[in-house]
Amino acid sequence: MRGRVPFGGSLLAAALFLAACVGGVVEPDVPEEVPNPGGDLEASQPFRSLPTAQVVAIRRAVAEVRDRCMADRGFPQFLEVEVPDEAITALDDIGLGTYTFGPVTEEEARRFGYSPLLGFPPPFPGVVADDEAFELAVDECREEAWSRIGPAAEDTVRSLERLGSALHNAFVDALRVSDAFQELHRRRLSCLAAAGFPARDGAGVWLRPEPGMFPVEFGDVVEVGGAETPPLEPGQVLVVDPPEVRYVPTQDEIELALEDVRCRAESDFAVEAAALAAVIQRDLLAEFEANLTELQIALDELVAGLGPAEGRG
Repeated sequence: MRGRVPFGGSLLAAALFLAACVGGVVEPDVPEEVPNPGGDLEASQPFRSLPTAQVVAIRRAVAEVRDRCMADRGFPQFLEVEVPDEAITALDDIGLGTYTFGPVTEEEARRFGYSPLLGFPPPFPGVVADDEAFELAVDECREEAWSRIGPAAEDTVRSLERLGSALHNAFVDALRVSDAFQELHRRRLSCLAAAGFPARDGAGVWLRPEPGMFPVEFGDVVEVGGAETPPLEPGQVLVVDPPEVRYVPTQDEIELALEDVRCRAESDFAVEAAALAAVIQRDLLAEFEANLTELQIALDELVAGLGPAEGRG
């Protein structure tokens, strides 16, 4: 059976790697530090109080035990793969992100338009296999790794990640229907229309422009380099690099993005959106306080029990 096995069970990591293998995950030229004249959307959010660091530590510990187990069984390939922290758990993606509403600066608007790749972590290699012994070993080593961390470790981590996903969905729904955000949205639409970009009817309340919302053609993701995954022979296991990809915006899209950046900056859109987001997120966290407290305690105990062999040396 042929399969791809990315980092330690993380749905986000799996999605990123598999997307890379079929045509792209990240914009390779995104600056590492992004000036945000409209407010710090990331740091100001109550959702950042969730124990994401504990989840990352536990998932890394699980991966290290799994990887050594695989190496002991004759499959050392996972030891060659390094995964960035931001690709380990989808908890990093809940709430507002730097690029939730589109590019932040005029420079980004000119370079990237509304690239769907903005904000993703750098691409990283993955392991591909056409080997039933490898597939069986992955399953067994994964079970061994989770049991080493703690009998309820996997359920605890996945419970928090599911709760994080539910919180995010509830947050986005509440944001869209709030009177304050709808007023922000109307001001944004009015500014764009005055600049020559009237939105089409029926798009509803959106967070960032997408194809079809404006009479503007959007660009495409194109592959710009990197090696193709070679055909696998039966019994073969390989570490492969993802292709290099880039989003190429159209000139009309760039013009729309430039006006959008200016409109949001002139109206303090990001500042007001961040303040509104903080209120909504605090209310949601209060609603699930009992669940979060229980999970926080369980995660703290799991992290405290990690020894040097599980990544804390």
